[in-house]
Amino acid sequence: MGLLFSASFVLADDFVFGAPDVPDINVTQEEYQGRLDKLIENSNSSDFLFELAYLALQFEDIKKAEDYFKLSLKRNTFSVPSYKPNINYWFGKIYEKKGDLFKAQEFYVKHGDAYNIRLIMAKIYRADEMYDLAEKEYLRALDSTLYEQCNYKLFLPIIEMYMEMEDFKKAKKYTKKYLKELKYFEKEYSCDIPKTEFQKEIKEAEELLDEIKKKK
Repeated sequence: MGLLFSASFVLADDFVFGAPDVPDINVTQEEYQGRLDKLIENSNSSDFLFELAYLALQFEDIKKAEDYFKLSLKRNTFSVPSYKPNINYWFGKIYEKKGDLFKAQEFYVKHGDAYNIRLIMAKIYRADEMYDLAEKEYLRALDSTLYEQCNYKLFLPIIEMYMEMEDFKKAKKYTKKYLKELKYFEKEYSCDIPKTEFQKEIKEAEELLDEIKKKK
């Protein structure tokens, strides 16, 4: 009732004083998208286009993300110092999401990102069933010199890989290592992660270890 009452005053006010002119919004969704694309295409701000690309990537709109990153490079009017040097990293992420691991690797190399180069190589080896090499690359990525710290979650793809292979001996070995790292970081209270989150992960790791021990 109150909402309708308030709305009636707005309508009355518009009737007496006149509402301002508004653009023509009687368009279909397709027409709206076309207008929006045109506005974006004509934008001269690389920063704006970069941020749009990043947003599109968060919403898994891979094509839009790729288009906007390319357009931001084409405009080349960056004012945020970190945007342009990091574009190759985001192209790497795009191609990784597309499943083109070799193309992703190419962009990570351009970015000089040793951590993600190791990870993508691990995925390539794993896809080719070269599990020993995949393990080595995962372990290299775990090296704190490639990533600041708190990258203990990289034990999970190693565990997953050996669980899929039904190599439960190695799966148990890496689950123990993972659990040890979790308890260390929980004790140190680092990584900007709430203690409750560590406790949850520790519980899940302990349950996983118990499950693996039951395997033959």
